This record gives sequence, structure tokens and C-alpha cells, in this order.
Amino acid sequence: MKPKSIAIVGAAETTRLGVIPDMSQIQLHADAALNAMA
Repeated sequence: MKPKSIAIVGAAETTRLGVIPDMSQIQLHADAALNAMA
């Protein structure tokens, strides 16, 4: 990384656990990413 650069690192699971048939894989990734940033 360059000086004065920023990295935001986090890990999270989706809001709902288990099989979630009404969400696509992309939606699951987006949900987990939002939870990681919260």
C-alpha cells in the first residue's frame, strides 16, 4: 500500500442464516458486505 492509503477490512455473514432460496448469490454477497461495513 502507498503512504496515506486506507484499507477497510471486515468479514460478516448474511443477515439470515441457512438456505435462502429467495436471494441470488450476488444478493447474498452484497448483504454480507453491507453487514461487514456496519
